[in-house]
Amino acid sequence: MSRDDVLVDAHRAKSEDLARVERDVAELGVDIEVVRIEEGSDPADAIVKVAGERSASVIVIGLRHRTLVGKLIMGSVAHRILLEARCSVLAIKEDVA
Repeated sequence: MSRDDVLVDAHRAKSEDLARVERDVAELGVDIEVVRIEEGSDPADAIVKVAGERSASVIVIGLRHRTLVGKLIMGSVAHRILLEARCSVLAIKEDVA
C-alpha cells in the first residue's frame, strides 16, 4: 500500500491512531512516549534497544494467538521481548470474542 508517496505497512498503526493513543493515555495522567520503529530492523531487538535508550519503566505489547508451527518458523517477538527487556513488560491479549 502507499499513501502520499509513502510506503505503508498494513500491520503498522496509522499516525492518527498513535496520536489518539497518546492523547487518551495522557488524559489518564500517565506519562507516555510512543516511538515508531523504522522498518527493516528486527522488531524485538529494536523495541528492547529503544526501551533501554529511553530508560523505559514498562514496555506494552499486544499478543495474538499463533500456532505452534507458526511460533517455530517465525519465532516469537513477544517472547523475546519478555526475556530480553530490562524493564517490566505488560502483555495485552487480543480479544477474540
